[in-house]
Amino acid sequence: MDRLRGLTRTEELGRRVAAAVFDVAEPMAGDIRTDAPLVHVVRQIDVPARIVTDAEYATAQKVCGEIDAKKNRAGWDTWVYRLYKGVCDRYQEQHNGKRTFALELHVLRLGEVAIATNPFELYVDYGVQIQARSPAEQTFLIQLAAGPWSGYLPTARAAAGGEFTAAPMNNYSATVMTNLVGPEGGQSLVDQTVEALHALWASPGAK
Repeated sequence: MDRLRGLTRTEELGRRVAAAVFDVAEPMAGDIRTDAPLVHVVRQIDVPARIVTDAEYATAQKVCGEIDAKKNRAGWDTWVYRLYKGVCDRYQEQHNGKRTFALELHVLRLGEVAIATNPFELYVDYGVQIQARSPAEQTFLIQLAAGPWSGYLPTARAAAGGEFTAAPMNNYSATVMTNLVGPEGGQSLVDQTVEALHALWASPGAK
């Protein structure tokens, strides 16, 4: 289509964006509101962390030991070591009593639209749950926000199929290697996000 229209790829992208804006600008102009509630609430919450099992710890130790034994690291060794060493560190932390993950949750109401954030690469199932239970007419989920990268957040079905092995790319997004939080924490995130959204609709000035 770029060639048929005689446009560069950048020009074609610009044409599509402009067309989308003009398509909705006229009907939107007939529904301008000056009294829409605008509220932004920030909550510091805890969700259950994904627990590292003894077997997963043993696998992570083995991988780290093999890399440590190398005279020179090569290829992905540094990246792999960081991931597996993280599993070892979390195993020690949980045995010292750390079994929750702290995060910053933002929820925002603009009229009948809601926005909620999380710091994960969130499996879509959780987003659908939040949208289905939200009191807003439209609910937008912004992932990878309000904090450092916090890993993937898999569903129970994904985690059940994500066997943790010495091969880092196996079931990459559903293993303890990249999951600081697991399905239990994911459901807690859903419930706490929905509760925060309902609080905004019950009382727009609520904290």
